[in-house]
Amino acid sequence: MKEYKSFGYDKLPPTIALLIVLFSFAGYTEIEKYSVVSKEFIVDNFVYILVICTVLILCSFNEISVNRDGIKKTLYVIPFVIKNYKWSEIKHYAHVKEEWDNSSKYQLKRTFKTIETIWFINFNDRVCLRVKKNREKIEALMTEVAKFEEKFELELKVREPRFMIRGLTRVYYPKKQTPSG
Repeated sequence: MKEYKSFGYDKLPPTIALLIVLFSFAGYTEIEKYSVVSKEFIVDNFVYILVICTVLILCSFNEISVNRDGIKKTLYVIPFVIKNYKWSEIKHYAHVKEEWDNSSKYQLKRTFKTIETIWFINFNDRVCLRVKKNREKIEALMTEVAKFEEKFELELKVREPRFMIRGLTRVYYPKKQTPSG
């Protein structure tokens, strides 16, 4: 059975690992007079800090694979399945432009950063899988998905979908057209 794969990475876990390393370095070299962590703590727990940073970096690389059974998201280095859905569980997929607030609290005019993503939506109208469009081989992956799943006809534009992308709230469709299902 042919399987199409797309490689991607998350920026948050390496950022957390970098912060842990910076705080550890500051505590070990005693850069600040009142450091958050002490040199003794760093020396005693060096192995744990190293393991946590390594796991965070390894967990940042992931792979999405599509076959005739469904779609799944796994870690790239460690063969651990994060999300796995059969085609019968997914209602449709939609191209979405997510707008995130990119301005500071004191700016008069709000600026927004737009991220183009693809949402796989289940029958409860909740997002079950979110894929950014800047992944490797995303075109080949989406042509294979189009064979198994129907596409929502409109491109959605959602502002600040914090809870929606985690599947905690329903997807809001445009008022005039609703998906047929």
